[in-house]
Amino acid sequence: MNVLRRMSWLSVFFLPLTAMAVKYGPDINRKCPRCGEQFRERQIMSGNTVGAVYWTDGKVEAPMLPAQRLLVKCSKCKELVWVPDAEKVAEVKDPRLRVASPSAVSANDLLAAAAVSSHDPDKERYLRTMAWWSRNDQVRVGNAVGKVWTTAQRENVLRLIELLDGTLSENRLTRAEIYRELGDFVSALRELNEPFPKEYSAFAEKLRKLIEMKKREVEVLR
Repeated sequence: MNVLRRMSWLSVFFLPLTAMAVKYGPDINRKCPRCGEQFRERQIMSGNTVGAVYWTDGKVEAPMLPAQRLLVKCSKCKELVWVPDAEKVAEVKDPRLRVASPSAVSANDLLAAAAVSSHDPDKERYLRTMAWWSRNDQVRVGNAVGKVWTTAQRENVLRLIELLDGTLSENRLTRAEIYRELGDFVSALRELNEPFPKEYSAFAEKLRKLIEMKKREVEVLR
């Protein structure tokens, strides 16, 4: 699952604006490991971040570079399937041969999968990050319900902090953001105590200002 190692906020935060317009490659038909039902994986060959919205939790909403799902739900048996792990049946260019897209996973699906993924830290980090972003999506669209942390949501991000190596600059920023959103401003500032490399300094300063203002909600970064 090397692809999971590349999903830190920094890896998407600095995507080049000069990249080509979004271009899709041939679809890949994969097979559910439980029931054998085939589903379609849409391949993105290239894209750009023009018009993208960047958030302090690391999520990037880029209309010309849509995120690819790594975990889906089989539309037939409802099994959760890791897309990169699912058997590849065929690469399909003819639209007449394409199969249906799989179902999306819910926030509860993500939390349930994370609970049984402790044997694979990369997968667990991915799942817990996706669950965190799913929670913050309620805030992003102005839903007041999203401003209240449930016990499960709080436990999820606290576990995510444990999974993030605090010796890495990008992880300290993520940990600081989680503490800030939880209202633990002392711990958030502690994560920002050590100097950051130049490429991280603007984001670190943004977080410091939000902490000083006692702001807890996820914010647009730029």
